[in-house]
Amino acid sequence: MVIWNFVGGDMRKTGITRLLCMVIAISFIVSGCQTTSFYGSKHLARTGVGTRILLMPTDVELSEMNAGGITEPNARWTETAEKLITAILHDKMSKIGAKFTFYKLE
Repeated sequence: MVIWNFVGGDMRKTGITRLLCMVIAISFIVSGCQTTSFYGSKHLARTGVGTRILLMPTDVELSEMNAGGITEPNARWTETAEKLITAILHDKMSKIGAKFTFYKLE
């Protein structure tokens, strides 16, 4: 049974099925491509006397995804990320002349 007739010949039902499967596969592959957005606040760029920043405890968890798609938390990565975030924030705040204070849990 001919479903589609092209100049170069007939495309049968199996051809349409293959084409449909390829289109679906390509759409899944392309759907994994996404853009990331970045927001930079201009409010932290100000300098001035009396600017104080209170840093609450950071909540960071970095995980590794295995071949089965299951995420496994990595404690070493998480600890390193928390230290780096705190150090970067401290450097940025000291550059703009802000007083940087850590919130201590009791």
